[in-house]
Amino acid sequence: MAARDRAPTAPTITPEQDVVAALAVALSPIQVWWGYAPAEDVETPPSLPFAAVVRLAAQVRTDWADMCEEPADAVVPADVVLQVRVWHPEYSAARSLQRTVRATLRALDGWAVQYESDTRDGDRRAWMISSDWLAVAAPLE
Repeated sequence: MAARDRAPTAPTITPEQDVVAALAVALSPIQVWWGYAPAEDVETPPSLPFAAVVRLAAQVRTDWADMCEEPADAVVPADVVLQVRVWHPEYSAARSLQRTVRATLRALDGWAVQYESDTRDGDRRAWMISSDWLAVAAPLE
């Protein structure tokens, strides 16, 4: 059988929830939130330092679908972009946390860094380092 005649195989990709769990271990004892970190009360932002992981986008891979209705248990592949944000009052410590984030995600299957940004968050009086990570043809969760 020629290579072009074989059905494509899905790549191995670490699921989003497992990414959050891996970051929680790597950044411990810092709190890692899936989604946005909740305020401690109406007027108090979350205690520093902390990290949050959010899904920025999930573009469904239409090139894998056909015109027929897929079974309910079918895996839907998507190009997923996660953003990991870390906050720390000191710039060098925020960069250190980001290096840990980068090393952790590089060790996971299927995630590649797309972008990094360093920003001073005036509301939290902290540095926020964010990074965007892409997984191609990831199972949509």
